[in-house]
Amino acid sequence: MAEHTGKLLQFIKIGSACLFKKNGSLNREVLFERLKEIKMSDDNSVLVISGAIAAGMVQERETRNKEKLSKIELQGYASVGQIYLTRFYKELILGESAQVLVTARDFDNSANLRDLIAHNCKMNRLTLVNYNDSIDFEELRKDNDTLAADLMLACNGDRLIILGRDYDGFRYKGGNLVERVHSIDGEMYQHCNGRSKYGNGGFKTKLDAARKILAADKEMIVSNVRYSLSDIIDGRAKRTVFRR
Repeated sequence: MAEHTGKLLQFIKIGSACLFKKNGSLNREVLFERLKEIKMSDDNSVLVISGAIAAGMVQERETRNKEKLSKIELQGYASVGQIYLTRFYKELILGESAQVLVTARDFDNSANLRDLIAHNCKMNRLTLVNYNDSIDFEELRKDNDTLAADLMLACNGDRLIILGRDYDGFRYKGGNLVERVHSIDGEMYQHCNGRSKYGNGGFKTKLDAARKILAADKEMIVSNVRYSLSDIIDGRAKRTVFRR
């Protein structure tokens, strides 16, 4: 258990692609169900969200691939999209919420961040955490999988759940779902298929995050955003559990 809350503390990362259905429209219904579950849970939860750059690009009808954009263009879309991203989640959340934008420097003294998260949990606020891409542009091409792992460990959390739209766990290239992973080896990275349309990391950054979680003897679960959280946690849905 997390020492400062008295309840299980879980971090839930929702990938950029989860914002959109495959036809490009907003994925409101599914995300509303996940957020309702989070608010109804007896556990303390922190939501790590992605998609500010993607939201900004959609809002301003940018059609170029992210890799074709300059740093200042990416910063600009992040600053535009963060407003829409926060508004989108705020409209779906049942109850009080708070926003925390972090940079790598905030982890140099993580006590302040840990105390803020604990305070928001005590006040029954659902904290939405995102990387401040519009300020810390050196991190622009990284993914929030690693952020979620670093944040969870800094806050002495108990579990990290990573949700995506186009996967339900880690699969080898032959298509077989790996239900349990006790350690990460180099061969697993060879089965990663690159980045999604909206995100940065693909499965490589999830394996990077899992390395950190396993080293700390914590738990990480990767699954699909369309499944209920209770089914994911209890093993009734397809998933990959990373645990020693």
